[in-house]
Amino acid sequence: MKDPYGLSKASIPISYAHLLLEIMVEKGFSASEILYQSKIPSALLHQVDARITPIQWSKLAWVSLGLAQDCGLGYEYGLKLRLTAHGPMGYALMSSPSLRHAIALASQFFNMRLKDYRIDCYQENLVSIIEIQQTHPVVSQQLVQAEILRRFFYECLMIGVVHTAQALAEHDFSDVELHVDWAEPPYHQNFQPQLPSVRFNQTHNQIRYPSAILNLCTKMADPTAFQQALAQCEAEQIRFSETIQDIGLKVKTELQLTP
Repeated sequence: MKDPYGLSKASIPISYAHLLLEIMVEKGFSASEILYQSKIPSALLHQVDARITPIQWSKLAWVSLGLAQDCGLGYEYGLKLRLTAHGPMGYALMSSPSLRHAIALASQFFNMRLKDYRIDCYQENLVSIIEIQQTHPVVSQQLVQAEILRRFFYECLMIGVVHTAQALAEHDFSDVELHVDWAEPPYHQNFQPQLPSVRFNQTHNQIRYPSAILNLCTKMADPTAFQQALAQCEAEQIRFSETIQDIGLKVKTELQLTP
């Protein structure tokens, strides 16, 4: 059977599954039953560098969404996404000298954590933009299922990025705005006080913020720890990346990361 998008190849770190299971257990559901329904061996949870396939990740998300009756599970996941879930990249982000360095680093190494999405960063006048795009559509035989999963994954990512920035720097981030290409879901109002401003039915999925934010120093900046974590990121990328990096992006990022 053909697998043009590599959906049957283990590429998604088990740490992301850990967090979703933690949320579901807090809601009173059984982690072992969810894993069974998702066809994910429970032994993988105890392997530090384990990875699951995009098919398994989608099944895990779909089973969890069904049990939780959706109800903003993607928002909840993004708000609870901790830096350590990103492995070496998370530690590099924590020790980055500024948000500018952190975003450049995330742009370079994001594909080794979630290869099914890409991040593009650019500036329009005094507004900086992080645009998140799928590298392929969500694969499902049911259109409704594909749409729900797509929205869930984007919510996890976009809210997770903003939550990460809040953890890194002293700033209220009330000037951040999300643009998303779907209609407002019924659960949005319940989470609105915890979220940045969200504009629905837009053309692209973007995180928009004043460019001045990029100059903010991180709370745990550490040059030595940053270089050590950066080396670990590069090693992990060699071990797990199955795609050739964009050379232009790599050169640009190296220039930004090098003192």
